[in-house]
Amino acid sequence: MIRLTVTAAAVSFYMGRTHASYNTRERYQAILQTAIKLFGERGYQAVSIDEIARTAGVAKGLVNYHFGSKEKLLEEVLRQGTSALFDQLDAVAHRAGSAKEKIRAAVELYLAIASTGPALTQMAMTATFDATYSEHFRKLWQSFMEENLSRFADLIEEGIERGEFKPVDSRLVTQFVMAMAFEVLRLAMLRQEPLNPPEAADQVTRILFEGIGR
Repeated sequence: MIRLTVTAAAVSFYMGRTHASYNTRERYQAILQTAIKLFGERGYQAVSIDEIARTAGVAKGLVNYHFGSKEKLLEEVLRQGTSALFDQLDAVAHRAGSAKEKIRAAVELYLAIASTGPALTQMAMTATFDATYSEHFRKLWQSFMEENLSRFADLIEEGIERGEFKPVDSRLVTQFVMAMAFEVLRLAMLRQEPLNPPEAADQVTRILFEGIGR
């Protein structure tokens, strides 16, 4: 039988590495969550790496070490945000209920997420065409938007197949719904009024279903 002897030094070395790795993960998440908060409140252009580092309580060099640049940090913010959104949209799509109910839930989900970071949402609406961002970032964001539109269009197609909706261009309807949702959000921001996502979703989908519902 093989006997393993674990020395105190080995335990100390292992625990030290585990603790260091844990601290690294903590710092990474602190930077990421700080960026989400600051970008969401004030917008990407108004926030500096220095401010992110100071607010997160880490050295500026650690921000660059983990993310490389402010734009790369923004990419990760959007990547994680869209991943969470897509997971929630998948949950909506696979639950029981009519296509109308699923679309209303999806609209409320969009509005709830967008209203938590209005400045970031404004940036997202124009980033594809904003030359201040790199071509790589604009293409990446465009791919996120395409995936988002595709998932929502699938809900429209489901309603058409079930006979809940008239035969329509699901892509065009999706763009119409997104435009309405963002306009509701924009007006709330201009008026400096809090947005009520359930009420706003009711308003948007009522207009939608009066146009294509049977």
